[in-house]
Amino acid sequence: MSKFNPSIYVANLADYNNGKLNGKWFSLSDFSCSEDLLGEISAFVGDDEWEIHDTADLPQHAYKHWDLDKMIEFAGLVSIHGEPVYAYAELDIDVDFSEFEDRLFGEYSDSDEFVEFYLEHYCDLSNVPDIVKCHLDYDGIFRDLECGSDFNFVEFNGSLFVFSPA
Repeated sequence: MSKFNPSIYVANLADYNNGKLNGKWFSLSDFSCSEDLLGEISAFVGDDEWEIHDTADLPQHAYKHWDLDKMIEFAGLVSIHGEPVYAYAELDIDVDFSEFEDRLFGEYSDSDEFVEFYLEHYCDLSNVPDIVKCHLDYDGIFRDLECGSDFNFVEFNGSLFVFSPA
């Protein structure tokens, strides 16, 4: 169960224009597609126009750049994976959520932990003496990976999330 609940607050514009605040929160994880959500919104506002006036647990750019289907897709992934999905959403406004599970390379406490993992799994250091290994410049290695690799790095809520190339 995710601690996040991506939601939108929908306001009835006829009421709003008449000085009355009449709105309702809709939890996006309750819906599988925009048609279902639009049906619930229509049941709430009737024939009146509506507008999203607030969001909760959505990336800042979601309200302006994502359609309802993308918001619902995001909410579904968040309910399963949590924070890594938020980090993934920071990669690009038009991020393709269908690639999320394939691209998530891992979550690390910091860049040193990632470099340690990377060296252990992708570099053959078996012939390097321990006296030399302890002098490896993890910060420098990370900077080189940031600049010269296809990995994408996103810091989110104190963790480093690493995504493989698209």
